[in-house]
Amino acid sequence: MRILRVLTLALAVSLSALSMSQLANSPWPKFMQNGKNSSQGSGEGSNGMLRWNYSTTAPINASAAIGSDGTVYVPSSDNNLYAINPDGTLKWFFGTGRSLVATPAIGADGTVYLGSADYNVYAINPDGSQKWKFNTGEAVTSSIALAPDGTVYAASPPSSFNAINPNGTLKWHIDTSFPIATYFCPAIGADGTIYVPISFSLFALNPDGTTKWSYQTHNVIWGSASISADGSVYVGSTDGYLYALNPNGTLKWSFKSGGAIQVTPAIGADGTVYFGSDRFYAVGPNGTLKWTFNTGTILSASPAIGADGTIYQGANPGPDNHYIYAINPDGTQKWSYQVGQIVNATAAIGADGTVYVGDEDWGLYAIGTYAIGGISLSNPTVVGGTTSTGTVTLADSSTSARTVALSTNSLSALVPHSVTFPPNATTATFPISTTPVPASTVVTITASSGASNVTTHLTISPPLLTSLSLASNSVAGGETAIGTVSLNGPAPIGGTVVTVSTNNKSVMAPTSVTISAGNASTQFSIQTTPGASTVTATITVTAGGVSEAATLTVVPALLADITMSPVTVYGGDLSTGSVSLIGAAPKGGLAIKLTSNSSAIVVPGLVTVSSGAQSAKFNVTTFGVSTDLQGSITAKLGTISKSTSITVQPAVLEVLSVSNNSITGGLSITGKVTLNGSAPKGGLVAALSSASGTVQIPASVTIPSGKSSATFIVKTLPVATDTSTALSAKANGTVVTTNLSIVAPSLASLKLSPAAVSSGKSTTGTVTLDAPAPTSGLSVSLASSSSEATCPTTISFPAGKTSTTFKITTSKVSSKSTATITATLRSTTKTALLAINP
Repeated sequence: MRILRVLTLALAVSLSALSMSQLANSPWPKFMQNGKNSSQGSGEGSNGMLRWNYSTTAPINASAAIGSDGTVYVPSSDNNLYAINPDGTLKWFFGTGRSLVATPAIGADGTVYLGSADYNVYAINPDGSQKWKFNTGEAVTSSIALAPDGTVYAASPPSSFNAINPNGTLKWHIDTSFPIATYFCPAIGADGTIYVPISFSLFALNPDGTTKWSYQTHNVIWGSASISADGSVYVGSTDGYLYALNPNGTLKWSFKSGGAIQVTPAIGADGTVYFGSDRFYAVGPNGTLKWTFNTGTILSASPAIGADGTIYQGANPGPDNHYIYAINPDGTQKWSYQVGQIVNATAAIGADGTVYVGDEDWGLYAIGTYAIGGISLSNPTVVGGTTSTGTVTLADSSTSARTVALSTNSLSALVPHSVTFPPNATTATFPISTTPVPASTVVTITASSGASNVTTHLTISPPLLTSLSLASNSVAGGETAIGTVSLNGPAPIGGTVVTVSTNNKSVMAPTSVTISAGNASTQFSIQTTPGASTVTATITVTAGGVSEAATLTVVPALLADITMSPVTVYGGDLSTGSVSLIGAAPKGGLAIKLTSNSSAIVVPGLVTVSSGAQSAKFNVTTFGVSTDLQGSITAKLGTISKSTSITVQPAVLEVLSVSNNSITGGLSITGKVTLNGSAPKGGLVAALSSASGTVQIPASVTIPSGKSSATFIVKTLPVATDTSTALSAKANGTVVTTNLSIVAPSLASLKLSPAAVSSGKSTTGTVTLDAPAPTSGLSVSLASSSSEATCPTTISFPAGKTSTTFKITTSKVSSKSTATITATLRSTTKTALLAINP
């Protein structure tokens, strides 16, 4: 019941991960190529020539697996799994805790599943990082198998077999009563049946780990089972027999070899079964011998079959004789390649037919090259920094894609690491990029496939001067011309120095310019001298023995423009004009004639642009107008005239002011009206008005022609209380105002005459105002500080009067005394002292 629960959970997990964990669609994703261990590859055509050899740091006894991108994954006894690029360079390596002796399997998503003697099964991402690991409790020496549902199968001898979910959790586990084979890979049937060799027997397990059937041989089974297209199961035993079993576990036939069978059989496309024993055997699907191939030794490596039927078999016939044999389907030798040490690993076949196999000399061999017919260039001579195209031609075609390595002997020419030929193609092109060079450089480009190498030569030239161009072939004296020098390719490191010269001292250029590295052109400035006549100059540039020239014409300065600021003024205001040149004024300056089309707009007859300058300013005087005037000012130099407009508007009232904004009633002040310009011919009449009868002003005032202001008298009447009134002026529809404050009379003084009297005598006081009393008259309050001096309580000022007197009488006193007499008008007081003597 517990197993059922585990199985149900595992199935749910595996179904969710199904698309990620099936075998990769690659030329050789596991041991013996596929889940049935038939060892049939899709590549063909290896010619037995070494392409490259990658060395690890310990013997290689396990077979390689190949990813969909051509990456070769090879385990080594140095504890590392190496990911090798198709060109033999290291992509990455993944370290485990102990030796690796079994082949990894590659999932559809690129995950690499690997068993290690450190007890773990590892799931490794395509970038070499760890995805997960599962501890089996024993060394994992079997090659990994992947079921279609994503289950990972791994054996840990002597008695443990594990089914692991794609996420790294245990699906199920069985312990065997007898030793399980040390180095094998489970075969998986179309129905999910798992074939596992245990001691003398081959066990068929259901996907849930239960036993389906078993078949016992006469001795230990060391190799794996393989499954043919019709479901027949083939397994060899150390009893020397190859057994063919039906899918139900019954014997179909057996074949007796001349020695122990320690390997996994391979099955050809026609059903032929290939295996090694005391020699190499080919047995038909009916159990009859087809042929044998004598290698001179007991064979410990399993075979691999190419798409063309070629069988690849490792053999070790002597202490110093270790070979990879390529055997034709008829049993004849195609070729052999000698490796450095014992070969126990099964070959893996790449998509292009390359045979990958490891040996105990620590090396992974890539065997199989193509005869290269030639290499050519679209352009054998180029300028540094530009490109060319190379074409590689192979001697023959192949139904598999093939790759040829490319290299150069100089960094001045760069090519890709390799070029790929599609199936059936005999030519392929590749780009060649070059770097700028200071001197002519010959680069050797090599196309290689193992021992087959062809070369060609590319000449890279330094850049040459191709042109000198001017932004403008004619400029006015004093202007700067721009020249551009160009190369036929980018300048090298350090740049290209170009010398510059001119044949006329009035045209000046730098003695040299540098085109910076990587650029094919640069600009430089050409200075010209102002002159009164036209001159021509030849500018010459030189680099690398090549010269280019251009002619520059320098003409006298030309009138460019005339402008005004501001362009709208009121009559009488000033404006400023400016004339500008194309070029600069020659020595002695340049006089430009000025004219105006209106007498209300006055300009000087000439304006002079100083020597070397490109502009000059002048004043524009305007006069008053009665209506808007659109005027024009024209500047003329030689035959060129330029005009600009100026608008003169009638002046309008700008300010109404008085000489004093506060005045005591009865006094007079001066008023003033001011224009923002000048009055026109005949003058400008401004109407005047007052908001109060206490202020008397004329009905109008005339601003004389050409003047900007006029004054008038403002008369006021006396008032009893402070008051304020508005004054207005109006002209040409514009009204301006100002306020005037009229102040009521105030006390100016209080005087006594005489200021000292004898007791019983009287004196006279006089009160003075600072302005005449108003029409209604004015009363001032009086007071004495002493009863010994008596005065009236009030006095009156008749209209228009500014002073009045009053009498103060005194009484008898026995001693000298003083009285203070006070006069008060509103908030203003004045005092005087009166001395009374006995």
